[in-house]
Amino acid sequence: MLFPCHLKAPVHIIPVALMAMISCSRPGNTTAPALISFHPDSLQYQALLDGHKEGTVFYSGVVSLLPDSAGEKHSTEDYEEMIIPLTGNGKLQITGHQELDLHYGNIAYIPREKEHRVVNTGKTTLKYIYVATLSDKRQ
Repeated sequence: MLFPCHLKAPVHIIPVALMAMISCSRPGNTTAPALISFHPDSLQYQALLDGHKEGTVFYSGVVSLLPDSAGEKHSTEDYEEMIIPLTGNGKLQITGHQELDLHYGNIAYIPREKEHRVVNTGKTTLKYIYVATLSDKRQ
């Protein structure tokens, strides 16, 4: 699944100890806090947040890649993106940058205007959550 995003700064992997709840409303919108469920054992793509439908600036979903498979290369335009691995191992390939290792315990950050894709390099399913949001550095 592609979403409207494009990433222009260094790319980082940030070790994770705790993930906090994020407020997700546009200025002028009144979006209530929400608990969003997903099926952890499903291999199907699962949309979590869709900014156009829900009045948020976030797009999010759960992606599962089987061994030796990869997501489509895409650019996230005016958005920034985080990849949060849940299971398995993989690589984040970003045009013009070194590959980043993906595994549980790391979050990968992709700045705006970067073409990228995720590749499963392991022997089990690579499952991750992506979260994309409009960059405040839009031109």
